[in-house]
Amino acid sequence: MAEMLKLIKNKLMSAVEIDYDENNLIIILNVKGEIQKSDILAEPQEVKDMLQILGGLKEDIFMKIDVDNNARNIKLEFQIKEDLEKVKKILEHIWERTIHLFEELEKGNSNILRGVGDFSD
Repeated sequence: MAEMLKLIKNKLMSAVEIDYDENNLIIILNVKGEIQKSDILAEPQEVKDMLQILGGLKEDIFMKIDVDNNARNIKLEFQIKEDLEKVKKILEHIWERTIHLFEELEKGNSNILRGVGDFSD
């Protein structure tokens, strides 16, 4: 299982290229690979949810989220540098955290999900 998780992590890392423009307070996630024309990358709220679930974001950060399905990128625009820095740190470690969550769930540790937030709505 550990080898499979390592393979998944490498696949995720190669599927998404992240560019940081700290001067303009922008982060762009470029998604590589094929996607069907009818498919969408994500809705803006889904991007925030993934930052919380997979990245461990604990606070509500104001950011403008633009999803360009044709260009296959997600653009995050921030008002303040501190918010950009928080999300940058999350994105730098998001795949490691994702694999850690999978490893803990495989061991039967469902308590790990308690800290990811309330997504009942």
